[in-house]
Amino acid sequence: MKGGLVDEYRQILINDVPVLDVRSASEFSTGAVPSATNIPILNDEEREKVGIAYKYEGADAAYALGMDLVSGSRKIERIEAWVSFVKSKNDAVICCWRGGQRSEIAQDWLEMKGFSLPRIAGGSKALRQFCLDQLERVDKRSFVVVGGKTGAGKTLLLQRFNCVVDLEQLANHRGSAFGGTGTDQPPPVSFEASLVASLLKTEHYPVTLLEDEGRTIGRIGLPRRLFAQMQAAPLVVLQKSFEERVELTYQNYVSSQNGDALLNSLEKIQRRLGGKRFRELQKDMSSAIETGDRTKHFKWIQKLLVYYYDPQYDYQLGRKQHRVVYEGGATQVAEYLLENFGIEATVH
Repeated sequence: MKGGLVDEYRQILINDVPVLDVRSASEFSTGAVPSATNIPILNDEEREKVGIAYKYEGADAAYALGMDLVSGSRKIERIEAWVSFVKSKNDAVICCWRGGQRSEIAQDWLEMKGFSLPRIAGGSKALRQFCLDQLERVDKRSFVVVGGKTGAGKTLLLQRFNCVVDLEQLANHRGSAFGGTGTDQPPPVSFEASLVASLLKTEHYPVTLLEDEGRTIGRIGLPRRLFAQMQAAPLVVLQKSFEERVELTYQNYVSSQNGDALLNSLEKIQRRLGGKRFRELQKDMSSAIETGDRTKHFKWIQKLLVYYYDPQYDYQLGRKQHRVVYEGGATQVAEYLLENFGIEATVH
């Protein structure tokens, strides 16, 4: 790509085109496309000053102040940071909030250094609108939802296929009280941009696979139309023995968590467990954390599945039973998906 404007939003998302986002850090923190890197032309303090000048003195005064604030060594440092980014990325594009003055200035300054980059027409605002438009059209897609009890290995099964949109990975959360990863979830705007990118990358498959999820994954809410599609899609139920589920639950939710995180997660469901069961599980969990004994962890995991997760799942499955098209182990489910939907596992 060369200088000028680019409005190929679909290709930017599908191809993970590197985006040099020159908005301020606070603007960027509200959300961006997954391939964006933030190297501001104005930091938050400078942007605030320019905004005040614009409000009280007009556009020309704001522009002059901005150029004065980013001059000399500051200008050199920022251009050097952009050049370093551009050298490490092929076919990068420039973006600000509305594709206006800030990205145009960055484009000009990079041009003087011998780097000709296009800027995104309409900026982050236009990219955001494109994503919202795509989410409004999601009811044109065909989905198959994979469900199963906690520890059944749904994520492991889905990793065998290319035609998957991994909602939990995009939300950086595994979708339960114990589903935190220890790092922050993305802002909703970033989640939705990543979701649209994944949807576009899988649109050529006959169906797209999704894991069965509730309305929210951690603090991230699923888009309304997508959730409605999931609630109407065929449901394939993955089955696994209770012992295997305990082992997988330990591996996926417990082994990587520290003791405080586990106890905090248990507290989140205290009211639903009831006082007696909560205290019982808290005692077992504390003993397992103190000793580091794997078998003691298995003890409270077994109880948690029986007391909490399995009854919840059985209730939800009862409401979805009319959508269930198949139930079986991982190998059988993979064979069913191939025979009935034409999608083949890439990993066996």
